[in-house]
Amino acid sequence: MFEYLPLIAFQIVFAAAGLAILYRIVGGRIFGADDAQRKTSHGEIFRKASKTSHA
Repeated sequence: MFEYLPLIAFQIVFAAAGLAILYRIVGGRIFGADDAQRKTSHGEIFRKASKTSHA
């Protein structure tokens, strides 16, 4: 039984690292979907800036 503990610990750490990588790829938007909708995108900011600039 105890000879499997390093293998189990390695699998837990490997799974946690994989989940962390997936969370970074998704961008943390799983729980923050409402916040992402309220934020203005870069395109909207540039669009507003181009309308107001008179240069």
